[in-house]
Amino acid sequence: MDKKERVKTKILDLGCGDGLTSFYLSLKENVEVIGVDLNVEEAKEKFPHIKFISSSAEDLPFEDNFFDEIYCFDVLEHVDDIDKTLSEVSRVLKSRGELIAEVPSAKSEEFLLRIRPNYHKEIHHQRIFYPGQLEKKLKDEFELIKRKKMRGIDNLKLYLLFKKDIEIVNQQGDFANPNSFFRESFYLLFKRDLFKTRLKWFFPVWFITFPPGLLINQFFPKTIHFLFRKK
Repeated sequence: MDKKERVKTKILDLGCGDGLTSFYLSLKENVEVIGVDLNVEEAKEKFPHIKFISSSAEDLPFEDNFFDEIYCFDVLEHVDDIDKTLSEVSRVLKSRGELIAEVPSAKSEEFLLRIRPNYHKEIHHQRIFYPGQLEKKLKDEFELIKRKKMRGIDNLKLYLLFKKDIEIVNQQGDFANPNSFFRESFYLLFKRDLFKTRLKWFFPVWFITFPPGLLINQFFPKTIHFLFRKK
């Protein structure tokens, strides 16, 4: 079959926010990416070549078995009805399709709430996912393929920002007075996201910082990354 005639992999970026994840997903070969969020105006403006749809996660406007992959990063802790959302995710995902999800670590959430008791109200977090809870909710229709601890250095970043009592301005966790570019670059040296940027060429630097970042992830992760496959 000619390359142009190959059926495209359909990908849903659920809770796409400003569309950045949708953009990175669109760089994959032979894919069709659709981003969904309650408000997609910013995403449409930034990435006009990608399709964005305004919709609730609890009532997705797609046919059954429509997507090959669904990405759901920092979303499931926000939705009002988690069971209905997961039911919709399962409905629109094809059999043997993949759900790639990230949720905040329970240990991180409890730590941040001690520092800033109003944190969940500000960022509209509806729940904490304790170990095994998400897997339990999905066990009848999904198999867990991989679970990974990530972004531990972000706990330090948020701790320092919370100590300064800087206002959170939206549900994405953006701050009214965020870190400087140089400080954000420093935190990036401890994370895998580094390798999506030009900082990866500063080998002598990240060769020192990246291993401690991996160690922090194991003991004090900010995020838990899951790969599920629909049965």
